[in-house]
Amino acid sequence: MIKLLLLLLTFSTVYPQETIFNFPDNHTRFIHQINRTLKNSSHILIVTPTYHHAELTKGLLASIKRGADVKLIVQDPQGDPLSMVQYKGINLYTSPISLVQSILLIDKTLVCMSNETLDDEILNSTHSSIRCSDEASEITAIRHALTPLLTRSKSYLE
Repeated sequence: MIKLLLLLLTFSTVYPQETIFNFPDNHTRFIHQINRTLKNSSHILIVTPTYHHAELTKGLLASIKRGADVKLIVQDPQGDPLSMVQYKGINLYTSPISLVQSILLIDKTLVCMSNETLDDEILNSTHSSIRCSDEASEITAIRHALTPLLTRSKSYLE
């Protein structure tokens, strides 16, 4: 028993603040974690090739009512991103480069990354995973890596 605890301690120190959500099984758990984090957020950044996620949109709109600022960078602004532009607090940008990964960055508290687009149908039908971390150094590194994309993206309403 003690040997198993030592093994568990080793893995918990290697991955102290990281959660991997396997889809479609952990979809509701992922949404619950994101909605819980969105409740106290002020700045949200979503980078994805296409966006269509009804449950995540509900959480985003609720956080906007509380005063959060949302930046949505998509490659193809059709469907949900276009309908979300009408709300004050959502800034829609188009990416000049091809996006192959989805990144969700909430303040300096959580970053989630996936090789899939943020799409209800894809996440509920295919086996994929999203890795979320609340480690400060990783969040800072991701934010720094996204700086060129943020400066080159064009505002949709311009």
